[in-house]
Amino acid sequence: MKESIKVVSTAIPGGLITGFLWFYVNRFVPQAGAGFRERQSWPLNNIYLCVAIGAVAAVGSASIAACFKSRRRQAMEAVTALAGLRFRGTVDCNELQISGKLNVLDNWAEGSNYAVGQIRQTEVQMVDVQTVRTSPTINSGGHEHGSQNSTATENQTVYLLPAGDRPFPSLSILRNRGLGWVSSLLGLQGIEFHAKNDAASEQDRATLDEFRKHYVVTQGPVLKSQRHPEYADEEATLFQELEQIVSIPLLRNLLDHPEWSLEFCPSHIAIWKAKKCVKPGELAQQLNEVVELHRLIVDETPGYSNSMLEIRGSAKMEIDTSVTKFVPLAIGGCAGMFLAFALFIPVFFLLADTYPWVVFVWPVFGMGVMVTSAFAATRLARRWKS
Repeated sequence: MKESIKVVSTAIPGGLITGFLWFYVNRFVPQAGAGFRERQSWPLNNIYLCVAIGAVAAVGSASIAACFKSRRRQAMEAVTALAGLRFRGTVDCNELQISGKLNVLDNWAEGSNYAVGQIRQTEVQMVDVQTVRTSPTINSGGHEHGSQNSTATENQTVYLLPAGDRPFPSLSILRNRGLGWVSSLLGLQGIEFHAKNDAASEQDRATLDEFRKHYVVTQGPVLKSQRHPEYADEEATLFQELEQIVSIPLLRNLLDHPEWSLEFCPSHIAIWKAKKCVKPGELAQQLNEVVELHRLIVDETPGYSNSMLEIRGSAKMEIDTSVTKFVPLAIGGCAGMFLAFALFIPVFFLLADTYPWVVFVWPVFGMGVMVTSAFAATRLARRWKS
């Protein structure tokens, strides 16, 4: 009953969105005489009928999504039983018995397809989570989220494994998914692993170089102006703990399975693939991979590979808000805005009558030119300074 109400309720936003789009296109797309939509043939020229069609389409889409969700639950129940796990349809965040905070489970909206059990003598919990991510403004610091300026919903399967006898520090090892230019703009630097001395092999050095390109290791962002002196002592303690946790075999394993991200808290280790839910046919393989990562973290004894690691950087990624950093960014953004107008306006006047949909290209085109110009200005300023 609850699912049925949720499906039917999608008719309201579906109809409203359709009506808004009909009115926008009809009123603001250049067209002589009557509105653009009013000049079309039936039923596109009738706003009320289009709203009804949008509402029905929204209900249909929600029904299809609910059907896929039900089929996924049945498939996951079957494969988790074959893997020896106990399955439950839903779970509350508090039932996971996590000591400490995991950002991957922050703003948890829904938990489904929960399973728990022993895999190779290791207790594994797994759950499909839907989390609402908020983008922090430049004023965020420490672990606080600060002001929120945008939100995004993520769906992913998260595996939770015990940290073992010793409490783990709060830390994230995140796959860098093409956002290196953002880090470059803001001057962000997290924790980096380097070879300690010349005794490290070429293979180990290559592993460390590759890892720094593809992974970000951090406790979170903080304004450079808000860093406190006691951070130095905290970082020294954290780096000593990392020497007992991180090894070159672990880093090599992450590179061999390049989609995994990790997060530590005192009681658990979270392992997941960003924005991906496990397919039923891939569950057995993923369980073996996460258990192997857990073994390398918890059971790997410090040895040659660990002694070769030198830990540098900052535990908290510093956001440098100095004028010298953001003047090139502001200048580049303004220049990009004028450049976007100069490039797009002639194209608009040439094509608007023939292709009225070109008006929808402007937001994407303008933002792309502004971001590219800001990035180029920052890189040029940094090269000139060096």
